[in-house]
Amino acid sequence: MSRSRKAWFWVVGGITLCGFACVSICIGQSMFESWRARNFLRIISKMQPGTTTEADALNALRSYGSGAESTSTGERFLSRVWDEGSRTFLEANGRGYSFSNSGLHLLHLAERKTINGTLFFRQSKLVLMFAAQTESGNHECFASVRDAARGFNDLPDPLDGEAITLDERGSPITLILVSVYPSATQSDLSKAYALNPSRLTSLLPCQDARILIPNLSK
Repeated sequence: MSRSRKAWFWVVGGITLCGFACVSICIGQSMFESWRARNFLRIISKMQPGTTTEADALNALRSYGSGAESTSTGERFLSRVWDEGSRTFLEANGRGYSFSNSGLHLLHLAERKTINGTLFFRQSKLVLMFAAQTESGNHECFASVRDAARGFNDLPDPLDGEAITLDERGSPITLILVSVYPSATQSDLSKAYALNPSRLTSLLPCQDARILIPNLSK
């Protein structure tokens, strides 16, 4: 083998190895984010708006960031919640948590996929929380779960129950909104918050939002 051909062989081999390493790292990152998201959803499904204190909630989520610094998980921000009693918006402290397949998306191996969780506190009590899963692309899918203390909400007249939007052909489902009521059991909560973190590692696009919350109808 000539010297030039040998050099070319090493260049091609090096590029291939680097590409394989990048893909492996991105897949590993998405698997780690999927695991973190699954654990996060399990933790918040056990919280009760109106009862759980801010201290207890943040302690349970301490491994996801304190919120003192600007991070993608545990970021603290000032927000508002709707008070049914006074019929007005009241200030609340929010905490945002986010998980995504950023590595796979950066390499254009998959569409952008995220799971977000937001908790709202007022007077040191959890009063409202959301969990949402989104997949962008040619066919966008969205699923969210909302749980609020009695008398509080995000909007004056929010959508109640399970709202489903169909496309012009009558299928598939692209949007699912789930509201959790005070009478919900722990089994109901576990199903409602059972979003699908494994989608963060999938290279396939979403065709139906029901894949984002598969246990809802069981």
